[in-house]
Amino acid sequence: MAENSDSNLWAAVAAFFSVIGLIVILLKPNDSHVRFYAIQSALFTVVIWIVTTILTISIIGLLVVPVILLIELVGWLVLIWKAFKGEHWKMPVIGDFVEKNFMK
Repeated sequence: MAENSDSNLWAAVAAFFSVIGLIVILLKPNDSHVRFYAIQSALFTVVIWIVTTILTISIIGLLVVPVILLIELVGWLVLIWKAFKGEHWKMPVIGDFVEKNFMK
């Protein structure tokens, strides 16, 4: 749990802006809380983009995409909230991937 409210705010901002939020890492290069949430949010967004792009190719996918976008919205809001509260919350699969590959 991050103690610093400044760190929590920056992590929430990074999560809010998803892929563009990676720029926040440049502003807070030594803050692991910000780095974790920025990368986690960016990867989550990229995964959703890829899945929805693949699914929109098929007719069945057109029915499933709204559900996936709802899942994205909920995941995104939870990510922002947890970052702002200073919690170290890992999204399933993505959170572990970020910790293993980007948090050194």
